[in-house]
Amino acid sequence: MRRSGVAEMRASFAKLERERAFWDEHRREFRRLYPDQFVAVCAEAVVAHACNLADLFTELERNGLCRADVRVQFFSGEPRDHLLNADLSVPAS
Repeated sequence: MRRSGVAEMRASFAKLERERAFWDEHRREFRRLYPDQFVAVCAEAVVAHACNLADLFTELERNGLCRADVRVQFFSGEPRDHLLNADLSVPAS
């Protein structure tokens, strides 16, 4: 791998780590402020929030933002158990 490729990969990982740290730092606050809503963040600022993705994307467009420029997470107001209901068996060869 070229040096520039390694540098780009390290920069990408550093950016992802900063994003993860941001969400971790603000998780409780966002859960309190935006229960059962999707929250969109750009440059470490909340730029939109809504109860469903269609309304969130409409709000982003209204504010002149592109979906690709934001990160979105859902914050449930109540702790919830999530079950995976899928057939995970491997088909016979």
